[in-house]
This record gives sequence, structure tokens and C-alpha cells, in this order.
Amino acid sequence: MFKKSKKGYYFWEEFSKFSGLVHGISTRYFGSIKNNGKINEKNLKRFLDALRVDIKSVIFSEQVHGSRVITINDSKKKFILNADGLITNKKKVFLGVVTADCLPVIFYDKKSEMVGIAHAGYKGVLKGVLKNMVLSFKKLGCDVENILVAIGPAIGVCCYDVFHERIKMFENAFKDIKTHKTRNGKYFLDLKNIARQSLIAKGISESNIEVSDICTKDNIKDFFSFRGEGPKNFGEFATIVGRI
Repeated sequence: MFKKSKKGYYFWEEFSKFSGLVHGISTRYFGSIKNNGKINEKNLKRFLDALRVDIKSVIFSEQVHGSRVITINDSKKKFILNADGLITNKKKVFLGVVTADCLPVIFYDKKSEMVGIAHAGYKGVLKGVLKNMVLSFKKLGCDVENILVAIGPAIGVCCYDVFHERIKMFENAFKDIKTHKTRNGKYFLDLKNIARQSLIAKGISESNIEVSDICTKDNIKDFFSFRGEGPKNFGEFATIVGRI
């Protein structure tokens, strides 16, 4: 279950059961974590203090709407260029993404205790960033049956209206997955379901996937939204995962 903590951030109860695993999703309470393309360290620190995570141990990916996944061995570099997915098996190395409608996706192997995080916008999902996350875990010796996945708040099928051309792109790429809904002559992309079903297709158990039902555009009281606030006004919230 996806819940809001008394400290103002959201978390998954299932993930909180694992000793040493730390994760959380920030809200407007902490302010925008990224402004004008740069991390707002003051706001980030407020959020990390609530998680009891040292800001010096956190690493973000550049988020280029691609499919590249990088394995991290230490926290010396704070910003990984040309990447949308990060994985580590090291303690005290925390991985982060910032989003404002795209999918923030956390991975955790409950046997090896390896963690991962992905920024998955529609371009990244099309290019296979989630598939590459699973493949990277497997290459590092993990069994898919042990991998848990949590998909965080993002724009929902209720609000994600797109041109038909984009729907066709997803129908061609994910032939056996329900990609959208239609309403009043408009097409609404179901990115959360596409992500979920594509993970199942790569061997992740359906019971091991948690999906937040929060739509960011419908919940701008708690979350930032590109669609809900416009390109000039939106902020971004952070999703963090790591082990202590």
C-alpha cells in the first residue's frame, strides 16, 4: 500500500518491511527538488533529512528520456550523464530521480538487496528503459522472481490525452498490451499499465509489482505536474531509494 508519512513524504508499506532499505517520494511540502534544470539542494536536503539520508550519498541520473542503465559502485559522482536508470548493490549509496508526470520506478531484489531506480517517461518506456533495468539486474546475478517493483505517482490514463500517432507508436511496440482508453473522441495513454505489463513480460511476477493510483495532474495539491501546471510553472518531486 502507498501511504503518506507523518513527515510529509510518501512510501510503500511493502518496501518498508525490509531492514535497511530506505525509500521515499517527496511532495510539495518540501518544495521543488529541481529548478531551471538544477537540483535545489536546500529543498532536497529538507526531504533527505526527513528520510535520514545524507545528501552527500545521493546520486541522480541526467534523465535524457532514453534507455541507458548504469551500475553505481560509489557516491563520488553526484550526476550520471546520459542515463535514465541507476542500479547499485552498495550500502550508503542512494539513487534518485525527479519527475513531474513521468513514471518514477523503484526496483529491489529481496535476496541480493540490490536496488535500482528509473525515470520512465513515454519516450523511455518506448525505448525500453524498464526492460533494460530488468536485464541489468539479471546480468548482475539477480533472479527475476526476487525482484520487487514500485511505480510511483505519475500522470494517469484519466488525464494523459495524446495524439493518435503516439498511440500507434505504443500499439506497434507493445502489441499484446492494452495501451490506452478513448473518451469523447480523444485518446488517453495508459503509461502505468504499459509499464506494469511490460515488466510482467520480462518475468517480474504480477504480485511483485506495486502501482500508485495517484495521478499527478489530478493531485497538484501534493505533487508537481507538467500537464497540470504548464511548462513555465511546474516543479519536480524526487524519488529516492538506497540501503543503510
